[in-house]
Amino acid sequence: MWNLASLTGAGLQLVLALLQGNLAVAILRLAFILGLGVATFYLALLARKTQLVAPLRVSGAVYLRRWWQALAANIRLNWRRLAGGWALYVLSLAIFNPGQLF
Repeated sequence: MWNLASLTGAGLQLVLALLQGNLAVAILRLAFILGLGVATFYLALLARKTQLVAPLRVSGAVYLRRWWQALAANIRLNWRRLAGGWALYVLSLAIFNPGQLF
């Protein structure tokens, strides 16, 4: 939900940058939105696929083991897209807020 709120705020800032005619800021805002959007999509996909593979019907220890195995398998399948989205997000965030990153 936090990522969706951030996407909404960034979308409004993109509209404001376009209305002001500041094309450079608009392009950077678009990169920020794309990076966060890709990362959010693949995180949600990762969570959903992990939940589908590890049903809750089994005991606690067995469920936890299956959940970790499903999570590891899904990360191995989607790590490139997830890392690319986060890298684009972090780079664009560093450009907008250089002192706020760390």
